Amino acid sequence: MAVRPSDALERISRIKIRLLGDAVLRRRAWNVAERMGWADTYTAEYIALTQLQADSFITLDTKLARRVEGIIATARSTRCVRYIGRMSRSFMEDAFAHHVWATLRLVDTCLALSPQQLETAVPGTYGSILDTLRHSIGSDAWDLFVATCDRASLIHEHDMHLSELRAAMENHGPAWSRLLAQDLDPDAVLDEVDENDGYERHIAMGIQLAQVLHHGTDHRSQVCTALTALGVEPPRIDVLDFGIRSGRVVEITPAPDR
Repeated sequence: MAVRPSDALERISRIKIRLLGDAVLRRRAWNVAERMGWADTYTAEYIALTQLQADSFITLDTKLARRVEGIIATARSTRCVRYIGRMSRSFMEDAFAHHVWATLRLVDTCLALSPQQLETAVPGTYGSILDTLRHSIGSDAWDLFVATCDRASLIHEHDMHLSELRAAMENHGPAWSRLLAQDLDPDAVLDEVDENDGYERHIAMGIQLAQVLHHGTDHRSQVCTALTALGVEPPRIDVLDFGIRSGRVVEITPAPDR
C-alpha cells in the first residue's frame, strides 16, 4: 500500500534525531507545494512562513507573485529605502543627466545623415531636423543662462553645424549639474528679458527647470519622427535606457514557471 507523503513526514518527525525546523512550518509548506503542484518545498517554505506570520510576501519574481495571489498577500518588487542625513545629490540630477545624454545620442545619430536628409521636415513638427536641433540646443543654452546668469552658456545656434551643437550640449551637462548642486529655492523668481525685442517673463525656478526638460523631450520626439520618416531607426533614448546604461537601473529576468 502506498504511503501518503503527509504520513511519511509525520513518521520522520517522530524519529529520535535532531531535525532543525518547525513541524507546523513543514506541514504548511508541504500543503502549499501540493496545492501549487511543486516537486519540492523549497519555495513553499517561504510561502508557508509568510502565511504563518500573517505577513505579505515580497518577491522580485513577478510570475511567482502572480501564481500565489489568492493564497497570500503579495507586494511585488517593493523596496523600502530609508534615508538618513543629507542627500548626496539633487533629485533632479538624473533627470537633467538624461536630458543631456538623450540629446547627445540623437545628435550622434543625425551626424550620419546627409545635408539633404538634415533638411527633412515632418508636418506638425518645428521644422527640419537641423533647425529643430538648433532650436532645441539653443533654447537649452538660453534657459541655462536665465537660471545661472552666466553668459558663457549663450551660443549663436542659427549658424552652427551639428558637431558644434553637440559640443555646446555636452558642456551643458556639467553646467546643469553645478546649478542643481546648489540649495535651490523652487519659488525663487527668475527674470527673463529677450535681448532682441524686450519681451519679459518672470518665472519660478521650479517651473523653469520643468520647462527645460519638457522642451527637450518634445523636440527630441519630433526629430525621432523625422528620422522614422526617412527610414532611419531613432536611438533608444528613454529614461529607463539611460538608467540601464548608467548603472542606475537593474533589470532582473523572471525565473521560468516551476
